[in-house]
Amino acid sequence: MRAGDDMHPMLQRIMQIHVAEEARHIGFAHQYLQHHAPKLKRRDRAALSVIVPVIMKWLCNEILVPSKQAQRDMGIPDAVMKDLYWDAPESEKFLRDLFGDVRMLAEETGLLNPVSRRLWRALGIDGRSSRFRSQPASAAA
Repeated sequence: MRAGDDMHPMLQRIMQIHVAEEARHIGFAHQYLQHHAPKLKRRDRAALSVIVPVIMKWLCNEILVPSKQAQRDMGIPDAVMKDLYWDAPESEKFLRDLFGDVRMLAEETGLLNPVSRRLWRALGIDGRSSRFRSQPASAAA
């Protein structure tokens, strides 16, 4: 939508509404965690700090990676799947960049600690946190 590509006006409006609704959900979650995470017991905050990156990576794979059945139906070779999801340098960068806002929220709410940082790194979703929500990713790899 930012590129301004030609799109049917009705589809463009539907996408605008969808993006606005998603932004509301993200904003609510952000505010909720900022308000409630600091009030959690230490062990609950520690558990949440480890659960967040695992859930984020799992959800990312569920949303972005085609199922084995879809892979077979589309005839995508295993080597291509491996490069696209998540072994090529470009796909690794995409994956790191995808979670900049979540890392920022984790830092702000005390959910980024030495243990969770290692987990973020092990899952391939570590990197620089955003300075503000929806900060565009840098072009550098």
